[in-house]
Amino acid sequence: LSTDVSAAYDPGFSDCFEKRNTAFAGSGVVINKYNGARGKSSTSDASSEYLGKLRDIFDTEGVLWQTAEPGRVDCGGSGTVARFIANHNIDTVDIGVPVISMHAPFEAISKVDLYCAYRAFLAFYR
Repeated sequence: LSTDVSAAYDPGFSDCFEKRNTAFAGSGVVINKYNGARGKSSTSDASSEYLGKLRDIFDTEGVLWQTAEPGRVDCGGSGTVARFIANHNIDTVDIGVPVISMHAPFEAISKVDLYCAYRAFLAFYR
């Protein structure tokens, strides 16, 4: 797992999100299967078997989770270390808390999502 936050849907900037493929605050920890940087270059993709294993772990432990994509290509974002790990043939998934107004002076998260992230990491390491 590569731990990183994910952009949560922000109604004030709705044109930067695809509403059916984005994270929502208060809906659980976010799993980003695809990782890349700046326009989604060097994108990696974890195997479906690995993602299935994660989903089974989280479902068994009752962890609230959601999947999301990084957002519109021309809006930037999605630069994590996951792609460097994936370059070594290691199935890598970004998982973390959705953040509204990421990199703005005032960011906001849901305590529910933070607790779900804690429970997800605990379940994974068990």
